[in-house]
Amino acid sequence: VFLSSSMNDMSYRLTQSEFRAKHLASYDAAAVEQYEAWTQQISEADELAVLADIAHVFEFGPGMSVLDAGAGTGAMCRMLMRIGRLELTAIEPSSLMLERLINKPELGSVRTCQGFCDSPEDQSLFPPGCFDVIVSRQLANGLYDPLAAMANWRHWLKSQGTVLLIDGFYNRSAWDSLSTDF
Repeated sequence: VFLSSSMNDMSYRLTQSEFRAKHLASYDAAAVEQYEAWTQQISEADELAVLADIAHVFEFGPGMSVLDAGAGTGAMCRMLMRIGRLELTAIEPSSLMLERLINKPELGSVRTCQGFCDSPEDQSLFPPGCFDVIVSRQLANGLYDPLAAMANWRHWLKSQGTVLLIDGFYNRSAWDSLSTDF
């Protein structure tokens, strides 16, 4: 296949700043409400099943510092609260999602940070070696730069820290509102 030099210079991918702006714009009040309705369908049995699955590969200990990366409105934080005695921090770029999480009384002890995690510049959001565990649920498949996120997570983890990555593998068509221009 022959491509002219002008075609070789064409980029079909958004820049990271364009991607982030589009992502944040996609979470208006209606979208946050729709997301919250979806997470509210997660039953107690579902939450216990997720925690049982995690327990097969990892054991949380009292006082562990845990980061919920891409926390959304707090579904994973809610599950982790069941374990008890964890120091939970949530990072979420959407102010509306984070506001929803903060306003849940059962998540009142969760520290929060508004921001992304997948750019080298994001590394400064937390000091090095501050988390025992980083949990990511339904985030990795939508990151602009997953390798940068992993580098940041490694930086934020204590020595011998653990990343628990809970995700699905989806076609872009599964993300109806985000299926174009990516």
